[in-house]
Amino acid sequence: MKKLIYLLIAFGFVLTSCEPVEDIHGDIDATINNDVVANVDYTMVEEDYIGDERDGGLELETPFFASYEEAEQLIPSFLEMLYPAWGNTSTVNVTFDYSQPLNNEDITEYEVTDQDYEDLGLNFGNFDNTEDLFNYLEGEFSPIPGTLDAGDMIVLTYDWYSGGVSTKTVLFLYTGTSWEMYQVLEADDYFGMEQSFPNFNAVADALQRLPIYLKNEMFPYAEAGDEQNIAYEVHIGGGNTEYHIAGFYFDGTEWMLTSNDAIVTATIQFGHNGETWEPDNTIVHTLTSADFALIGDTFAEVEGFEDPAWSAGNYSNFDRREGNQNYWSNDMILQAINVVLNHNFPNAEEGQKYLVSYAIYDGAAGVEQMHVIKEGDAYVLVN
Repeated sequence: MKKLIYLLIAFGFVLTSCEPVEDIHGDIDATINNDVVANVDYTMVEEDYIGDERDGGLELETPFFASYEEAEQLIPSFLEMLYPAWGNTSTVNVTFDYSQPLNNEDITEYEVTDQDYEDLGLNFGNFDNTEDLFNYLEGEFSPIPGTLDAGDMIVLTYDWYSGGVSTKTVLFLYTGTSWEMYQVLEADDYFGMEQSFPNFNAVADALQRLPIYLKNEMFPYAEAGDEQNIAYEVHIGGGNTEYHIAGFYFDGTEWMLTSNDAIVTATIQFGHNGETWEPDNTIVHTLTSADFALIGDTFAEVEGFEDPAWSAGNYSNFDRREGNQNYWSNDMILQAINVVLNHNFPNAEEGQKYLVSYAIYDGAAGVEQMHVIKEGDAYVLVN
């Protein structure tokens, strides 16, 4: 509140001085913006992705980013909306969801044979329940060799009995704990969506046409709450295609996209460089009593540091009273931080940044920060 009052007083003064309005606004913005330093964790929610920009949303079509790269590009503008007053050295660990393309090189395609059914003890040469189907995928006769890992996929063609025998082709994705089933589109499905070949030319084409096709052709009698997983192929050139998967939810009127390919959760730390947000590897560290004890012991017999070292080790702070025998200058504190970081993080890589907070005494207790980066064997101030 104090700051606002002071700004209003200043505003009145410059008006009487006939300063252009644009300059006044610029001065105010410079004063009230980018003056807060904070370090927090933030997990994005659905409205952050698809919400209106006026409400702080990114206005995406899906509640996730299309790729990891898109997240890196769009999150800075989202943070500008979320924390407009935060400034230099602020950090936010942002947790978000993004779509990761399937690893098509690891997809197994297999058609169950008559011998497979016989080996499984299925005397009628077909599956008639999903339990047998999943047991087959995980058992000794599974067409996927070795131990199952999250992300393993198989496009399986098999015979299914439900009042009659039909042939099904389904993509199965192993999540690490269970299988997810995705209905594979057939040639007639692509032609029904006005494609010239049994595939799509781009993912965007698929995501535009599939909701309409699901509603009008595949599931015309769907009820609100129904869900469907679809696997489709996209042409990638040279006569080759690759599989993609998508999840849909029927809201009672339309089929809504809920996932596209594998939805992965990731966390990126973003730092404010004084002008904007950018992906940042800064580690936030607050000096502890043990750190100050280390500083006291290390500098106890270093010329010019004897009294300050005793004070830091004894009181767990840096004395910032200039002229006092225990005074710590900025350069001295930087040397002390070098000792602590090299001790606590001996394997830190070149370019690693730290935002170090430390207790001080300048006639009253307080906290200061120093932003440093590792260059060679030393930590230097971040410009």
